[in-house]
Amino acid sequence: MEAPYDAAVAADVFAEAKNTFNCLIGQLTAPAAGTLTHDQQEETIVERGRVLQRWLLQAHLDLRALRERQHVHSARRGEAALGVAGTDGVVRWWVRWGITACWPRWSGQ
Repeated sequence: MEAPYDAAVAADVFAEAKNTFNCLIGQLTAPAAGTLTHDQQEETIVERGRVLQRWLLQAHLDLRALRERQHVHSARRGEAALGVAGTDGVVRWWVRWGITACWPRWSGQ
């Protein structure tokens, strides 16, 4: 059985990060890079590196979301669902449908 989100889709979430990395390499290998001082080169790497880190984090979060949706689709089809451990350490094996609240609601608040 093929999963709804295959490896190609998972790889696509990292496309922007790969593009940012390749652009940074292009900047560092360009002839103009030879005219920059070391501190200017370092500043470029730090700035572009920060952008790259943001893209990598976003891609990772997007991939997690894809996997969570795949998990829900599997559970809806009656396939074995993966357990999720709550903050209390209890592993839960079921999926509740139609929940729209993002935060738990405690009485008295």
